[in-house]
Amino acid sequence: MSKETIPPKDLKEKIKSNKLKKIVFKNG
Repeated sequence: MSKETIPPKDLKEKIKSNKLKKIVFKNG
């Protein structure tokens, strides 16, 4: 995790996009 302070909402969005990226990489 980065040391930057991230608002909970942004953090959730980040986790969501990271999960989507991982799924894309697996399928790709």
